[in-house]
Amino acid sequence: MTCSETQDWLHAYVDNETTLEQNLGMERHLESCSACRERLQELQSLRLKLQTGATPFHAPEDLKEWVRQQSPNPAKAARPAFSWGQWSPAGGLALAGLLVGLIMPAPINPFRTGMMENEVIAAHVRALQANHLMDVVSSNQHTVKPWFNGKIDFAPTVRDFADEGFPLVGGRLDYVDRHPVAALVYRRQQHVINVFIWPETKKLASAFRESTVRGYHLIHWNRDGMTTWAISDLNAHELNDFMRLMSRG
Repeated sequence: MTCSETQDWLHAYVDNETTLEQNLGMERHLESCSACRERLQELQSLRLKLQTGATPFHAPEDLKEWVRQQSPNPAKAARPAFSWGQWSPAGGLALAGLLVGLIMPAPINPFRTGMMENEVIAAHVRALQANHLMDVVSSNQHTVKPWFNGKIDFAPTVRDFADEGFPLVGGRLDYVDRHPVAALVYRRQQHVINVFIWPETKKLASAFRESTVRGYHLIHWNRDGMTTWAISDLNAHELNDFMRLMSRG
């Protein structure tokens, strides 16, 4: 994908409106193009400001009535349709607020809605389907960790647990929630475990969070300024064993 094509699709990419094939093309291009990455960061920053900085408006009763009158089943409307002659300047502001609310989604709590779990699952499945599980193939932590130098602005902790039955097999650069993350790849027999790591700026509680979504087991925790997600189709008991290895000092 070229810079021109990437710029054409950046807005749709930020709004999660691109296909899997387009996502893969975008991500490959973003890995090597600092100008497009900068533009992506600008759009993400703008989107965040619009989501969190907008003043909420409450729709007046006149507007609610007008919306009800647009129903395809007019029998449900008990009162006369709203007339634009009844409209006031305050109502105009409320309508503007309503339209902004429809266009720009409200801030989302990822733990309440499962949004982040879905992001992690999408990255896990994408790596398996696109045959892009590893950029660096090695069981040597001293090979995998230096590979990330210059590709991300943090240094992930990389360890091999082959003696405990969870060998390190490699790593790659990936994207979760449109941000670059370090992805470490481990195996447990025929099962792949993806571990996504990135800096945690919100200083959330370090409690472990476990969830099962569409057959995948996920564990999330924060430690030493980093957030970590482990995901696999491995059974929950063994993934917990792996988590304990990862989280120990």
